[in-house]
Amino acid sequence: MQGMQSGGRVEAGEEEGAAMARPNVVLIEVPSEYADAIRRASSRRGIAAVGYPGSATVVIPVEHCSLCVLGADRDLGAVARRIDALRNSLCPCPVVVVGSELSVADAVRFMQRGASDVMALTPRPGDLAERLMRHVDLGGDPPNRNGLVGSSSAIERVRHRMTAVARTNSTVLLSGETGCGKGVAAREIHRLSARRQRPFVHVDCAALATSVIDSELFGHERGAFTGAVGRRAGRFERAEGGTIFLDEIGDLEASLQSKLLRVLQDREYERLGGSGTLAMTARVIAATNRDLGSEVVQGRFRADLLFRIKVFEIAIPPLRERRGDIPQLVRALLVQLAADLQIRVPAFTEAFMRCLMSYDWPGNVRELMNLLERLMIERGGAALDESAVDGLLDRSWLPTPFAVGTTAGAAVGTPCNARGREEERRTIAAALLAERGNVTRASQRLGLARSTLRYRMRQLGL
Repeated sequence: MQGMQSGGRVEAGEEEGAAMARPNVVLIEVPSEYADAIRRASSRRGIAAVGYPGSATVVIPVEHCSLCVLGADRDLGAVARRIDALRNSLCPCPVVVVGSELSVADAVRFMQRGASDVMALTPRPGDLAERLMRHVDLGGDPPNRNGLVGSSSAIERVRHRMTAVARTNSTVLLSGETGCGKGVAAREIHRLSARRQRPFVHVDCAALATSVIDSELFGHERGAFTGAVGRRAGRFERAEGGTIFLDEIGDLEASLQSKLLRVLQDREYERLGGSGTLAMTARVIAATNRDLGSEVVQGRFRADLLFRIKVFEIAIPPLRERRGDIPQLVRALLVQLAADLQIRVPAFTEAFMRCLMSYDWPGNVRELMNLLERLMIERGGAALDESAVDGLLDRSWLPTPFAVGTTAGAAVGTPCNARGREEERRTIAAALLAERGNVTRASQRLGLARSTLRYRMRQLGL
């Protein structure tokens, strides 16, 4: 794959070009045991995985590629040039780089060139193969439109649980902070299930007015109330045979909680003003950013309803607990935003990425996406560097530590320049000294998650 020829074709490989008559997975310098696992996973999907060495001269028609996997355990510069060649050919398929010792800087470099994803070689080749097949299953769509982006162990555990529960009809509770991707996870469970051809209906419980929520959920008959000029199907009825996603279920009022409990128990309901009973055939996925156990203790949420919706719980981790996914997220979000805004995908520097990875993202992926959209609009597609985020990352949300000083919390987690890093280093060192090196107590003193503190310690050499 040393160069590019006209007509959207790229040099690579030694196997027969005739194999490329239909979509294939292209493997370039992928270790043999991993290549074999990818071939088996591809075969189960009715496509072939064709392997090529990096020094090959046979021409591959890239329009027939469903995925291109580049091994990166030798010459990383050659990998970068191969990505350039594929993207210059307008190759429509995802390009994923895999390697055993790739750093964050390597991942940033490859994604700047246009790679869709960068993955570490896993101890079990089959695990890597299935992760790669997600790009095939999504058909090349931007991954954040269809599923959770990232390859961290935290997000892989979430994917495993999502895949397991998608095969069933069980009720699912998605818990996690605002903006961490609960809605994306709900849609992915629906997409992975046998209900994928049926409706997915999203209900934002926090946004529904109390006066209309009965009608919105269960529907109404003509004349049920003033202004009801005809029959209307409710959200449960519209989700028949599919999935109904009850977002922020912790915000439901007590009266609605009891009605929802009956629907979940009896699998039936009535339209407002009606006498007929309708079967509830939708699968229920609920989500909350609250601790519903505490809400039960305080009398704000029904314990029996919690038991009904918490059949299978999936906790979506906040972005600060999977910082290694940020480069992949940034790349995916930039591609999506570029398409939405009709702006070219901007390049970004390693310093820019370090700034993003040092911030704790209280608004999670949603906050990251909003920041990137703002930067793309302001800069019109120009390269994003450290100066682009100067002053934009809000530190004010961090809690004030109780013994280090009123500015200590603001000093931890967001520095993008030398002075800020040194201030943060002194703050963390002081907390560790005060707690005699105990990281757990130091994290409590600083008001930070223990994992966040450990990450910052590694970054600062403490």
